[in-house]
Amino acid sequence: MLKAARRKPGSTWHLDEMFMTLRGEPYLSWRAVDEHGAGLDLLVQERRDKASAKRFFLRVLRSNPVPRKIVTDQLRG
Repeated sequence: MLKAARRKPGSTWHLDEMFMTLRGEPYLSWRAVDEHGAGLDLLVQERRDKASAKRFFLRVLRSNPVPRKIVTDQLRG
């Protein structure tokens, strides 16, 4: 019922990574946000792992309607 009340994601998504500190330890956060600022999903991990980041983004794409445009921070590697 909670999912039905949530608004549909916008057609432009922003996918990025950010470093954060939890309990004094550094973590990497991958997040997907739509054009309205609504969070689509979040992944927090201890180390930068390209394979798990790709799985995260594919999971977001499978669970929501396909966006018209995806904006990333253009990081390589």
